[in-house]
Amino acid sequence: MIQTATEASAPEPIRCEGCEHPIADGQPRLSDIPEHMPESLDLRALRHFHTSCDSCDSAVPCYQLYASRQTPFVAQARAACSSCDHPIRLGQDVFRDSFYVWDRGTGPKDAGEVSGVVATMGAPAPESVSYTGLDAGMRLKFQRAGLGNGRGMRTHYEAEQMFRRTVPRSIRNMGRESVGGYVAGKHGSHIESVSNASGKAKSIDNFIWESARRNLRRGSANMTKADRLRAHASNRADVVKGVGKQGLKAGGKAAVLAAAMELPVSAIEGVIRVKKGKASKEDAAKGTCMNVAKAGVVGGTFGLGLAGAIALGAGPVLAAVSPVMIPVGLAMYGVSSVHRIREAARNPQPLEPVALYFHAGCVECGAARTCYESFAASVGQQACVA
Repeated sequence: MIQTATEASAPEPIRCEGCEHPIADGQPRLSDIPEHMPESLDLRALRHFHTSCDSCDSAVPCYQLYASRQTPFVAQARAACSSCDHPIRLGQDVFRDSFYVWDRGTGPKDAGEVSGVVATMGAPAPESVSYTGLDAGMRLKFQRAGLGNGRGMRTHYEAEQMFRRTVPRSIRNMGRESVGGYVAGKHGSHIESVSNASGKAKSIDNFIWESARRNLRRGSANMTKADRLRAHASNRADVVKGVGKQGLKAGGKAAVLAAAMELPVSAIEGVIRVKKGKASKEDAAKGTCMNVAKAGVVGGTFGLGLAGAIALGAGPVLAAVSPVMIPVGLAMYGVSSVHRIREAARNPQPLEPVALYFHAGCVECGAARTCYESFAASVGQQACVA
């Protein structure tokens, strides 16, 4: 018989590994391939099984039929059975199977982290403030605090000393807004009333910031020990509140900046993956959202930590290194972005097999068939790839 060129070039049909009957094009089948197969991967390099074979009389799924013919081997290491989850001990008879998996389009594991860290480097952080850095109205408050009824005003030097000694360092480190929030709604109260000790009107040792309402209600009486403890507790709470507020603000700015930096890179990466067949549109969109959210969380966390470090006095050090940190951060962001986009555009690589292990006979299960057959029966009836 003379074979034509068309017949000679016709590819062999894909055959079922279980029953060995051919699988027609478009017929539902179970295959050890991902949903989105790379173009460079040959279908014939993998195993395929009918989900329902018209040529077979058996009601057993072809994958189970294949599993029942396999020969077990002695386990060389401890593992967990992929069917019953009971442990496979060293020396027991086991079956081994391989499934092929790959990245479904969520991007590299470190996606978003670089954007988060770099955003922290570039996000505006609180700056420490000195007395001269306050606005005129705030400076006037320190000059006149506790000096009503014609007792004059403090000199610039006296007001500056009061600012340094009565406003906690962590509040000063967090900037002008924190200082304003700390003294807002407060009067400069005298521990020993100036009505009883007029010479202590300007003494810082006789001074404490206190709620204006409580100060006015006490009038010319001296502060009791309970009054002082209450005022100190309130001031400490205001320190925590002020530092926390600025920390959250700095973290929020870093989170927004990190998300904005991550979005275009992750979106481009997702579009390329969809065009390359590495991911569906849904997977790519999900991956982009996850990466943006991750960048925001990383940026917010680092921003909050950075604000905490500034509150503890690290502001001058950070200010000194920021001219170096920002260019380095931008370089990191650029290199990482280019690398990620190039990886997304790279030709698909061969899939890597994932090893699965099954009992040849599990004492704890006591089932009539092997764990591999149970697994194959379940998968063979449910997992279909057209």
